[in-house]
Amino acid sequence: MSENNIDVPYQNAIGCLMYLVVNSRLDIAYAVSYLSQFNNGHSLEHWNCIKRVFRYLKATSDLLLTFKKTNSICIEGYVDATWGDHQDDRRSHTGFIFKLAGGPISWETHKQRTIALSSCEAEYMAASEACKEAVYLRRLISEVLCDTPKAVKLFVDNQSAIKIAENPVFHNRTKHIDIRFHFIREVINDGKVKLEYKPSNEMIADELTKGLGRIKHTQFVRDMGLIRI
Repeated sequence: MSENNIDVPYQNAIGCLMYLVVNSRLDIAYAVSYLSQFNNGHSLEHWNCIKRVFRYLKATSDLLLTFKKTNSICIEGYVDATWGDHQDDRRSHTGFIFKLAGGPISWETHKQRTIALSSCEAEYMAASEACKEAVYLRRLISEVLCDTPKAVKLFVDNQSAIKIAENPVFHNRTKHIDIRFHFIREVINDGKVKLEYKPSNEMIADELTKGLGRIKHTQFVRDMGLIRI
């Protein structure tokens, strides 16, 4: 057996972890997303990383999704992106999370489909992807509660990306961006989503785009709504 394809139940482990990510453990979403890229070319190092994720889950098995009573229906979204952090294809990573009543109701982390030429472009494309989910959640809550929520607040930590999204004027710097990403402008104009700036040190979606240090990880996990009860 070659070093790059050791005989271990790698794909089974990824499947188990992915089940947890989809249902409740968004705090391991980035790690699982990254490790799943090596399903067909894993090494001992990747397998050790998977075992480390399982050890983390065991140590934090008392973390629960928490929600609080509220008198208003207000959906808040947080979106972030890295820029060209994947060494193999130089694609960026998108991560977003939506909260309602203080707890997370939707989250996602994935590599972007195309290569971004700047950090601003990566953030802009990430925000556009998050807007699709925001529109869906807003419509879902409207149908379930028979009450249309206010515009979804979507927090972004890149002010240049916000300006590009809110300005209908055609920018030379964005003319190469796939037209599907400009969907965000229509959503903003229709009043369905409102972009707001959030400093990077408060951007909880950062947890879904890269590995963080212990202190920041613990803080963001708590802010996302995973709390020990």
